[in-house]
Parts: sequence; structure tokens; C-alpha cells
Amino acid sequence: AVRHGFQWGATVYLIDEGGHPVEMVVADYDYKEDKIVFRNVDSGPSEYVGVSHTIDEAAEIAKTAKAEIYGLQIGAVLYGFCPDKGIIKTEVIRYLGYSANGGVESKDEGGRLYVTGNTIEEAAEISNGGLRSLHRAKAKTFGLEEGDEIYLLIKGETVKTKVIEIKGDGVLTQTAPGQRTVWAAGKTIEQVADIARDMKARHYGLQEGAEIYQWSEEDKQAFLLRELGSKRPLFPAQWGASDDVKEVLETCKVIAKHSKHGFGIYIISMASEPSDVLAVQLLLKESGVDWPMPVAHLFETLDDLNNSPSVMRKLLSIDWYRGYVKGRQFVMIGYSDSAKDAGALAAGWAQYQSQEALVAIAEEFNCSLT
Repeated sequence: AVRHGFQWGATVYLIDEGGHPVEMVVADYDYKEDKIVFRNVDSGPSEYVGVSHTIDEAAEIAKTAKAEIYGLQIGAVLYGFCPDKGIIKTEVIRYLGYSANGGVESKDEGGRLYVTGNTIEEAAEISNGGLRSLHRAKAKTFGLEEGDEIYLLIKGETVKTKVIEIKGDGVLTQTAPGQRTVWAAGKTIEQVADIARDMKARHYGLQEGAEIYQWSEEDKQAFLLRELGSKRPLFPAQWGASDDVKEVLETCKVIAKHSKHGFGIYIISMASEPSDVLAVQLLLKESGVDWPMPVAHLFETLDDLNNSPSVMRKLLSIDWYRGYVKGRQFVMIGYSDSAKDAGALAAGWAQYQSQEALVAIAEEFNCSLT
């Protein structure tokens, strides 16, 4: 009995007639029947309630009761840590050790077995820690790490707040140091991310129906550079894109699924401004491309050729972009298209002038030019 933690006066959890955990006290031993007599924790020492079990029965019941209290009943989800897999999600299949003084055995979807903790309490603590880690990892994928600034709708106004804690599957924010904290719309992490994205869009004039093509080139660049440096997803979780947009995004996703050694340069037709390149780089980032794929302008009209030195100077003047290309710049010159646009002689002269200027600009910014 002592080995199982059933010494006289000990408090244990058992299961009542309704199937619920109830706190009991070891009141006496029936040596002839090898049983332990328990009384309700609120009753007096002589007020036995007649609940008795063999030692082994009581040990199994105590495990089950304590596990239920800690949310680790048979079939429950348990989060543990595996060195080769990190945080893992498993299903509780049995309890180990004597009484409640043993860990929890569980299995993953592949049938692999795991042992968590030395006691049920310890297993529960590990599981809760794993769940917190998963919530933080989940929040990180949505750009909601502690310390990040997000926009929320508070009392009808778009307000910038700071994430101060990832609490369960929710987010706590603060409008200013020392002010009352706010549950971010009282939603899940995904919903908070969607709301924050919508409010940020409203703040920057990007709400549904906004005419972004009327933005100046400077505003486009500023927006794209902010998003390139952001950890938040660009698109809402549920978004009905047009067929043309889906085709572009699917192209970027195909790139993300394969090795960079299978690709060359992403060339943009009819590109005339630095924001054209930044927009493609943002879509590549959003689609999961984790290597700096070269993105090149195709200067194909007479106007594009004449403006190419100015465009490349603006692009190479952006600190973020220079860090992206790492000293190697690509451009494409449209020979046939410019000839069709301006005639062979005018196009040939523009091609010569633009290439001379582009080589000089690349040297100025210490870049190799292809």
C-alpha cells in the first residue's frame, strides 16, 4: 500500500458512482481481504463511506482519476518533445508506474510509442509546455510574436497595438505601455492575424476596392518593402483570387517546392519601375521561396530602354534590394520587341545606349551585370 502511495491518511483521487474524479482519504486497511477503505475528504475519521478496493484496483483507479483531472485520460491528446522531431502530438494509451506515481505512455499517428514524465502531474506540465510552444510557433507563422506591432479595430477606430503575450490560442495586446491589455478581438491566432491584416490594409489605404494603381511609385515601393520585411502572411487564410492571380501564385508555389538548381531567372515582361521587381519578390517570399531567386526587368519598348538606367539606379539604391541580389544583377534587353516598337535603327541605338549606361551603373554599385 505504501509503495502505491496509500499510506494511512494519504489523499488520493478515485472515481465516484457518476464516473467523476473525487478526492478521498485512506481511512483503514482490511488485511484479510487485502483491501483499503477510503472516506470522503470532508468526512470525519470515523465516518467511513464504505468505499473499498484491493490495493491493485485502487492503484489503477487512482491513476485514471488523476489523469482525468489533468486532462490526460486514455485517448486524450498529449504534446511531448522528441529530439529528432521537436514538439510532437500523441494519444494517451496507458499509465506507467505505481498508482499515480508514473509517467504516461502515448503513441503518434505512425504507432511510435513515447513515455512522458515520471508522474502524471509532470506529464501534464510537459504537455502544456509543448502546447504553449506550438501556439507560439503557430503565432510566429502568422507574424504574431511577442513585441510585434499589429493594427486592431478598437471602438470603431484602427489602433496600433503591441503583442505582449501569446496566451493559449489567443493573443494579448497593449495599446501603450502601462495601459490596460486587450484580448485581440477575443479570437484565435488565425482570426487575429486576419483582423490585423485587414486593419493594416485599411490603415494604409488598401481596403477592398482601393485603387492601388493610382499610388505613386514611392508609395508602392514603401509598401512592398514593409511587406518584404514583415513576418505576417500577405494573403488572408480564405481568399478567392481571380484565375489570373491564381496562375501567378501557383507558379511561385511550384518554384518553392523545388530546388533552386532547377531554375534560372524570373524575367518580368513589360516591367518599367522598381516596384515591378519588388512585387515579384514579395510573391515569391509569400509562396515559400526561401532563396534569393534572381528577378530581372525585361526592357522591351523604346521608352523602357531609355528609362532603364533610371529604373536600375532607383532599384540598386534600395538597401534591402542590394542585400537580396548580393552583388549580382540581371537584366534582359528586348531586341525584337524594341525594333517592332521603334524601328531597327532607333531601337539599335537605344539598346546600345542603355547597355552602356547599365554597365556603368552596375560598376557604380559594385555589382556584376549579366
